[in-house]
Amino acid sequence: MKIIASDFDGTIYRNRIITDRDKNAVLEWQKNGNHFGIVTGRGTGIISTLAEHGIKLDYAIAYNGAVVLDSEGKILYEDWFERGIEREYQDYAYSLDYEFEHEYDCNVEASDKGKEHQLSLLLKNENDAKELAELLNRKFEGRLTSYSNGQWINTVKYGTSKATGIAHYAELKNVDLKDIYTVGDFFNDLPMLQAFNGYVVDTCHPEMKKLIPNVCIDIAHLTEIAYKN
Repeated sequence: MKIIASDFDGTIYRNRIITDRDKNAVLEWQKNGNHFGIVTGRGTGIISTLAEHGIKLDYAIAYNGAVVLDSEGKILYEDWFERGIEREYQDYAYSLDYEFEHEYDCNVEASDKGKEHQLSLLLKNENDAKELAELLNRKFEGRLTSYSNGQWINTVKYGTSKATGIAHYAELKNVDLKDIYTVGDFFNDLPMLQAFNGYVVDTCHPEMKKLIPNVCIDIAHLTEIAYKN
């Protein structure tokens, strides 16, 4: 069995659609006994989102690697940090000279039981997000890890990444790491692209092609590559 782990926004989901070509390729990939999953900064609702687009996932990895889910949405593994750091994180970010799309409080609900999988910030522009993410990583080293994703910054437990989420799933399924293919388009995808057989889609951020030399047209193209290897 082989595994494809795909980013969602900007990778399989481009121009607000998932093409029929990619849907058919995913179905064929699964019929051949392989697994297909989404690895995203989005939350656990990604499984129903893909179902709405006609794709039944074998697994999903949400919050940039913090939560690993099976095909029905059951949590197989999760990484979280303890509640309480949100205020320090927020106050530090908002004290710096950056423009945010909106500012909001990190509310704590009793049902969360002290867990936090991911914090997010939305800035006015992409360059500011990348720069602030670097500052946050220095400020909270050993406690939190921040990734820039367009105008967004997503922050998870220190050391958590899309790569660690995939590794946990591969261990559960006893899949050889050489049989894992990853594909993305932006900087928060780098950990998984560098850890496994990594590809970028041809519409990725220009800087990504300098970091990841393997380029595919789409998910269908990646399945063709994986079949041959």
